Amino acid sequence: MKYLFSLSLLVILLSCNSNTAQTSDKETSYKNLEFKDDASGSSLAYKEGQPFTGTALSNYPTGEKYMSQEYVDGKKEGQWILFYKNGQMQKRGSTKNGKEQGKANEWYENGQMKYDQNYVDGKKDGKWLSWYESGVKWTSRDFEMDVLNGKILVWDTLEQLAKEYTYQNGDLVDKIMHFENRD
Repeated sequence: MKYLFSLSLLVILLSCNSNTAQTSDKETSYKNLEFKDDASGSSLAYKEGQPFTGTALSNYPTGEKYMSQEYVDGKKEGQWILFYKNGQMQKRGSTKNGKEQGKANEWYENGQMKYDQNYVDGKKDGKWLSWYESGVKWTSRDFEMDVLNGKILVWDTLEQLAKEYTYQNGDLVDKIMHFENRD
């Protein structure tokens, strides 16, 4: 009985300590995919003759991770990520029904945020922000379904508001060049 208990415990411990770094059945290299256009001209990913569902991975020639893209039934669907060679995330976003959806971000190679954007059904929507590589805010823009609507603010590298534009339904209605009024 003691032997059976020890053997059972050993099997449980070994199974819990299995290598979790293995690639899952839902992950594959882009090299294993074939791309074909469907009737609408959209590119679909196939693996072994079937529309691919899972995550496609790509590496730099030197082996570092370059890109990750999720697919459902051969279509880009879900999160995508690009990486710099140093492993730092370069860009990240999501697709839904073949269109950009939700937050999209981009970073400088040093890790500083470059862009913070939002999409709804493939269209720019909400506040879009950008920063200089130093971390100083660069721009702020307001979009409503791909149309500028509201303020565009532009700062200089000294963190001073330099320009201010006001848009209504895509039309420029006012602009102030703050830099012209400085001593």
